[in-house]
Amino acid sequence: MKRSGAQAGSGWPNVRAADMRGVAALEFMLILMILLPAFYVAVAFSLNILARQMLTQAASEAGRAMLRAGTMTQRQGFATTAINTTLTWPSASAVTATFPVDATYPCPASGVGAASQCIAHVTLTLNQPMTVNWPGLGALVPATVVGTAAVTLDTSTLGGS
Repeated sequence: MKRSGAQAGSGWPNVRAADMRGVAALEFMLILMILLPAFYVAVAFSLNILARQMLTQAASEAGRAMLRAGTMTQRQGFATTAINTTLTWPSASAVTATFPVDATYPCPASGVGAASQCIAHVTLTLNQPMTVNWPGLGALVPATVVGTAAVTLDTSTLGGS
């Protein structure tokens, strides 16, 4: 017995191979419209996390460099040098380094102060060159990446060299 329009046991009655032409390309396009942006977002998140880790590592090294004896200006110079030597990516020239004052335990300008210790902060900020904007959701990756570190300094060594 011969069946019309389908091969025996195919499960697709009255469907010919010519009718299925182009379906694979259409399905691939539909899936790619979902997977390609998802891959882009995953890469952007990964780069964001990597940049934050690199900035935090450089800020930690800057904090360690500030442990050397000297004035606060000299210690900030030591920290800046440590940032420039530690930070390979993102480029140190693209990063803004600040040394905000600790409100609870501020460091005096010289070694003269009531407290024997103070806290110095190092904050590195990078304006993100690659941001992800998803239609309808806005920015998925923050525009700035920040790495911070804090170090406790002995105030008796602030004026020394």
